[in-house]
Amino acid sequence: MEQDTTYGKADVVYSLNPDFSVEESVIEEIRKRSQVGFKKYGKTMTRTDLSVREWLQHALEESLDLSVYLKRVIMEMDGKIKP
Repeated sequence: MEQDTTYGKADVVYSLNPDFSVEESVIEEIRKRSQVGFKKYGKTMTRTDLSVREWLQHALEESLDLSVYLKRVIMEMDGKIKP
């Protein structure tokens, strides 16, 4: 096994040549969403005007939205709603 020190922590060991295309795709989407958010709200995630409680509320609301999206797809896959 060869040690890959170009991605992540130096103590992570991978066999052969790892394919990070999925992770890189996620990173690119995060970058794009950051730009969209900045254009829309004029702030970055390093903003300091929210309390920890407010950050948690935002995270909860986002996860609730995700739950709805997941349930909708499951219902379509189960034939309970039409695509």
